[in-house]
Amino acid sequence: MEANKQSIRALGHVVRGLISLDQNKPEQAIYHFEESNIMSINFPYLDFYLGYSHYLLGNADKAKATWKRLIMK
Repeated sequence: MEANKQSIRALGHVVRGLISLDQNKPEQAIYHFEESNIMSINFPYLDFYLGYSHYLLGNADKAKATWKRLIMK
């Protein structure tokens, strides 16, 4: 997470987000996935995992909006 290259930091956020999901911590997962989105990383299915995290928290509208981005790509 302390890497100098933005792409490596972004990938670190993706990994931490996936670990957070595995630990049943969707709030933390959302934080990490959104951070990697801000850094414009090109990671397949990032929007899927972000939407799934919102879904787990009961935010169906946010989940649908996020998943819609997958269709638009």
